[in-house]
Amino acid sequence: MDNRLAKITKIYDVKNRDWMLYRVSHKNYLTIHHIHERVNGGKNSIDNFAPLTKQAHRNLNYMREHCQDLYEEYQQLFRDIASTKMPPTEKHQDTMRLLRIRAQECGYYEK
Repeated sequence: MDNRLAKITKIYDVKNRDWMLYRVSHKNYLTIHHIHERVNGGKNSIDNFAPLTKQAHRNLNYMREHCQDLYEEYQQLFRDIASTKMPPTEKHQDTMRLLRIRAQECGYYEK
């Protein structure tokens, strides 16, 4: 596992689910999502990382192109969690669940 990924996995206590509530598995492994894209000046640092599985990351990138509002809501959630440098709170978890429902309704979430 990448050292950066190992750090955020520990800091944010990522176990079975990523920040979009996708199940982590051998085939659907964790990746690092840059909240503020590096090509747009985003830093390669812990406070700019969100742990997402391969599938979640792919779907988030698709949302960026096809459902900007939902993408921005996820990005705000990621910024909020990353700013704490702590595991997601219950409030964050509630937001994750609500966003997952919206993503399912739009066809962006694979169960």
